[in-house]
Amino acid sequence: MKLSIDCFLPKEALRKTLPRNFFLRALGATAAAAMARPATAADLIIDGKGDWLFPAWESLTDAGTVGIEAATKTIAATNHDFNAAGIALLVEVVPMKARFYPDRLPDGTAITPAVTARYGAILAGLAAAGVPTFDVNAVLQTVTQQVFFRTDYHWTEWSAETVAQACAKKLQSMLALPPSATPLPPLSAFETEQHSGDLEALLPADRQKAIGSEPITVRVIDASRMQLLDTATADVHVVGNSFSMPYLGFPEMLAETLREPVGVTAKFGNAGPWETMVQYVESPEFAARHPRAIVWQFVEGLFMHGPDASGFWDVTSLMSDQTFLARIAKAVPPS
Repeated sequence: MKLSIDCFLPKEALRKTLPRNFFLRALGATAAAAMARPATAADLIIDGKGDWLFPAWESLTDAGTVGIEAATKTIAATNHDFNAAGIALLVEVVPMKARFYPDRLPDGTAITPAVTARYGAILAGLAAAGVPTFDVNAVLQTVTQQVFFRTDYHWTEWSAETVAQACAKKLQSMLALPPSATPLPPLSAFETEQHSGDLEALLPADRQKAIGSEPITVRVIDASRMQLLDTATADVHVVGNSFSMPYLGFPEMLAETLREPVGVTAKFGNAGPWETMVQYVESPEFAARHPRAIVWQFVEGLFMHGPDASGFWDVTSLMSDQTFLARIAKAVPPS
């Protein structure tokens, strides 16, 4: 099995419930990268009501329309190359946390009408460009548990699993996946632990102490479930960020719903979706065996930042749109 994850943990830690350091690392690096100058907590965090925290690097006032149009054009060109190689591409865009908890934003802070319309505009642009996607925002509206963590950037286990099920159904409508010949291991139990979120870690120490921790519920990741995350045998491969890492359940539930192994290439948010995709298609695993479908995960608040978005991605991840597309074309020749 090859699980491609830019992870600071030893692999044996993946068989346990998520470690505290996951939340401290997962988007903290993005927050630091998102500022071209030394940042204060106010630059990075919107400190809301009831100790709810939101990322300040995701604009609540600027829809980023020009950047969204440019990113969509690059994604459409990538989709063309994948289709020519016989690979289906499904783009998954995770909506921003503030959409679900606008009442927890501080007084005087609100989402503008242009940003309210942004998520729908992203999906409409992808559809117009012929790029398959699905409405994650609508799916998350059906989650009856907490959708995002209070002190963290990420969605909860409940959200990750619900979106994974919807993603699987979309994939099944796009292509007929062969049935699995191997019975799947049973889903593991849930465990709840107290953790402080990655957004909280960016605040001054006295504010962190005042906020404290929150309960984090996840499934225990054991060896039997990790076997479902197998690039070598997977017809579906997820290229994503920390939202698609195994700790929060998205790839496991995707495999469970598809009844098939799923491959994963995931890097923390400061790498960006463009470099992560290039890393995967230039890997020996991709060269040895192409999947039938790739799920490419983005987040709404950073969707408008292309491959050359200096100040948002690591310096080593930066490249022009032309360089990105040239590397994709070379790694994914038509069949």
